[in-house]
Amino acid sequence: MINSMIAWFARNSVAANLLMVFIILMGINGIINRLPVEVFPMFTPDEVEVRVYYRGATPEQMEESIVIPVENIVADLPGIEEIKSTASEGRCTIEIEAENGYDPRVLLEDVKSRVDSLNSLPDGIEQPIVRVEESLHEVVTLIIYGKMSEYDLRKLGERIRDEAGRLEGISRVEMRGLRNYEINIEVSETILQEHGLTLQQVAEAVRNSAVDLPGGVIKARNGEVLVRTEGRAFTKADFEKIIIKARPNGSHLTLSEIANVTDAFEEEEVVMRYNGKRCAVVHVARTGDQNALKIEGIIQKYLDEQLKPGLPEGVSVDIWNNRADIINKRLVTLNDSAFVGIAAIIILLGLFLRPAVAFWVSLGVPIAFMGAFSLMPYFGVTINLLTLYGFILVLGILVDDAIVTGERIHAYQQRGGTGLDGAIKGAQEVATPVIFGVLTTAIAFVPLLLVEGRRGQMFEQIPFVVIPCLLFSLVESKLILPAHLSHLSTGKPPRNRLSALARIQRACADGMEWFVEKAYRPVLGLASTNRYVTLSIFAGVALIICSYSFSGRLKMTFFPPIDSEYATARLVMPQGTAYEVTEKKLQKMIDKAYALKESYTGKYNDPITGKTTNQSVIGDIITTIGGQNIAGVRGRASSGVANLGEVQMQLMAPEDRIYFEDKKFLEIKTRELVKEWRTNIGIIQGAQEITTKAVIGRTRDPIAIKLAMPAQDTSEETTEALSKVSDQIQTELEQYQGLFDIHDTFERTKEEVRPTLNEDAMQRGLTRAMIGRQVQGGFFGHEAQRIQRGQNEVRVMVRYPVEERESMASLENMQIRLPEGGTTPLTAVAKLEMTDSYPSIRRSDLARTLYVLADADKDNAALDLEKVRKDLEPKVAKLAASQPGMSYSFDGEGRERKESMDALKIGGIIVLLGIYAMLAIPFKSYSQPLIVMAIIPFSITGALLGHIIVDIPFSVMSAFGMLAMAGVVVNDSLVMVHYINMKRDEGMSLTQAVSQAGGARFRPIILTSLTTFCGILPTMFEKSTQAQFVVPMGISLAWGVLFATFITLILVPICYLILEDLKGGLSRYWNWQTGRKPEPASL
Repeated sequence: MINSMIAWFARNSVAANLLMVFIILMGINGIINRLPVEVFPMFTPDEVEVRVYYRGATPEQMEESIVIPVENIVADLPGIEEIKSTASEGRCTIEIEAENGYDPRVLLEDVKSRVDSLNSLPDGIEQPIVRVEESLHEVVTLIIYGKMSEYDLRKLGERIRDEAGRLEGISRVEMRGLRNYEINIEVSETILQEHGLTLQQVAEAVRNSAVDLPGGVIKARNGEVLVRTEGRAFTKADFEKIIIKARPNGSHLTLSEIANVTDAFEEEEVVMRYNGKRCAVVHVARTGDQNALKIEGIIQKYLDEQLKPGLPEGVSVDIWNNRADIINKRLVTLNDSAFVGIAAIIILLGLFLRPAVAFWVSLGVPIAFMGAFSLMPYFGVTINLLTLYGFILVLGILVDDAIVTGERIHAYQQRGGTGLDGAIKGAQEVATPVIFGVLTTAIAFVPLLLVEGRRGQMFEQIPFVVIPCLLFSLVESKLILPAHLSHLSTGKPPRNRLSALARIQRACADGMEWFVEKAYRPVLGLASTNRYVTLSIFAGVALIICSYSFSGRLKMTFFPPIDSEYATARLVMPQGTAYEVTEKKLQKMIDKAYALKESYTGKYNDPITGKTTNQSVIGDIITTIGGQNIAGVRGRASSGVANLGEVQMQLMAPEDRIYFEDKKFLEIKTRELVKEWRTNIGIIQGAQEITTKAVIGRTRDPIAIKLAMPAQDTSEETTEALSKVSDQIQTELEQYQGLFDIHDTFERTKEEVRPTLNEDAMQRGLTRAMIGRQVQGGFFGHEAQRIQRGQNEVRVMVRYPVEERESMASLENMQIRLPEGGTTPLTAVAKLEMTDSYPSIRRSDLARTLYVLADADKDNAALDLEKVRKDLEPKVAKLAASQPGMSYSFDGEGRERKESMDALKIGGIIVLLGIYAMLAIPFKSYSQPLIVMAIIPFSITGALLGHIIVDIPFSVMSAFGMLAMAGVVVNDSLVMVHYINMKRDEGMSLTQAVSQAGGARFRPIILTSLTTFCGILPTMFEKSTQAQFVVPMGISLAWGVLFATFITLILVPICYLILEDLKGGLSRYWNWQTGRKPEPASL
């Protein structure tokens, strides 16, 4: 059937060209209309989040009254993998992770139904938010900065947010970095007593002033008229006019007479500065199928044409973290790689075959790419960094089948006859090995689909690109290429009729034929005669290289540390630290960042302007006090936390550093720079924690130990037990050289005051709830209203003035309203007990949890993380056993490594079995596939050698590259063994068939291997940050193929002979046992 299709399409070139045009048009349609462009793939959410706000509540109140009831009511739902919770001041989140393969939308509906049925939640909480958590997929981040007040800066930020959000093609815009609006109504206790009021009564008056009631419909003769009673305050002046109560003389007491009304911001301070100037951040994100490049173009046009010309003097807007620019650079990389790869293919094939063959073979690359673009939407795959690197990775492999087919057609056409006959015969002869060769390569990329977790969702993008590309390259080489080559001239024209270029081509082709006859075949003959010695030599060399690699000279790591283009340092002060103190402590880190920027400044030749200027490797610097990650570089953002501070430095992309005159800037690593920064910072007095981040792609910490413990008699006992074991584990971790930033997730205690009623208070009718509500109203405040102003929801709070809330004396002297009337100080009716409170409480699967974390210097040759984990295991087990009910587990990178290794083992089995099946079917033999697969261990040796030569650590991505390589390297062996079988079927002796197969297949094997290596070469030397994810895979693939090529040409023929020797020996033994007369051997 395959041969018939080849012949039909070869004879009907119109059909072949229409098929080619159809594939190209489908690909163009996919690119233009169906494929969104993004930086990283949009992951399918797998967590349902329940978020509840209970303003003013302590973490323990949140845990006891909200978290535990929600956990208990959803715990028995199907499809739940893990329940993780965090209770903090005024809010809690319960994250419910869905099992692999379970639809989180179904889980969402189940969780929402259970939460809505809860009737035991406390009064005063906000409506629980139940949603499937989805990340913000930023495309560009706008930084608005300059000399402006916080109010004016927010107004400008809101204007930019609203204008950008109204642009066609923009759907999601968010603003961060500034406090939310709040209308604060402050009433002194003295004034309240003077007018016989309470804070609750003032709050009620403000609340009742907002009226919006439907009054029905008046059915008049001339039509219906709606009736509506509406009145609401929106501004400070409106609120000041609110009537609190009527006086006996008939006049009214208004809010302005008793309170200070401010229309400003929430009290929790958050300040961001961009290069030292106060700033706001506007994130522009993509949703659905939107194109990141189009979004960036729309925003850039808006900035240049609308926004910047009208900005106030001294105010600027810059783009920070432009992810679309990364995509543009990688598209350029793909174009350059495709150009280099196709140029290499044309040059190699043009020299050793003929230019026309080279052109038509190279045409298979864009056709295969277009075919993949047409199928990507059906797999849910987008154009992103990983799929682009998939295209770059497969570039050199794509033409292997076309080269084998084209070379065979070329060989037939040189013998004479018609071009059509040569095209049909050549394509048909290699159809079987080419088809099964492509299938083995496709199977080799399947293991990347088996990796679990978020990293697995990233790497599955590569096979979804590579496999369609391979299948369409097969279609092109079998159905389209023969039709194109059928029109070429046949035979060998005399040299005197050749052009100068053609003479060079003929010389190269003849030179290769001379090498085959005079060098390769004699060596193959000698190796065949001494095949056991030859096999021993190859095995010995491979053993030496492997021994060298695994003796510690080749650095091994689970996932290579990839330098980020952002360096981050985070400061955590003790809970309760004032904003001003955090700001003062963070200033030292900021000063050291600017000093570091100055020290890494040098002469830079700008490639755009051509001018030489002084420029630093470190670019813009963002500082945040009162929050973290507001600029959106990593992890989740938080704000309104006075004890947090963060400094982020943006670094020049590695590929742009080549323009520095001093080449030392090329070798600067973010990790080394951050290490120097951390050393310069030194000790910050009073800091609870200082951590740094310098790498990307790491989803978990190198060392992460999870401690879990169910509730004991009191929550304090549980937390103290967890904290005690954590401290002991941290002491153990400090003994290992290369580990740093050792800390845990336990946030140290914060002082808490608990009023306890005395006997006299109870006799006077006071209750704990009455006391609690009055204290809450005075110090936290009563939420009187929420008003909507544009896109902003503004809270209206009624509370004491700041000066009556800033000391313990204020609490002690607070006047408590008694049931019988009158007031009394709080200390007269309650004892104030000082105790400790925990700023946040973490739970996992219905137990309190704590994580002990450590970062690792993966460049430290003496540090073996797997050995550290094995060494820690018995120590941690002993420490956990000392606390009844405590359990532990190794999480983080150790867990991820185990999951990846499991996927690697399963993937390895699938690849080997798949390759064996794809070889056994065309060979119709159980033993001959072993000849071809014997090349795989030797190609692994080549991959290890490549890592040594390039000096890059061997990682899990290197291992997955080896699995992919296994499917590629067997193709050449498959072609050679198929040829030997074909010649033996024609009656040729074994020795002659082996010798002729080596000569006949030398050229296609060399050409396919060189084009594969040249196609992957740009990936191996790509300097961009994002490329570092796939560089190890490219090294394994390229060097394994290159090394296997030379082994294939010698080892496969002698393995074939050795297999025949074994068969002959077994046959003679069987005949001897059964008394049969042996048949004469065919040699």
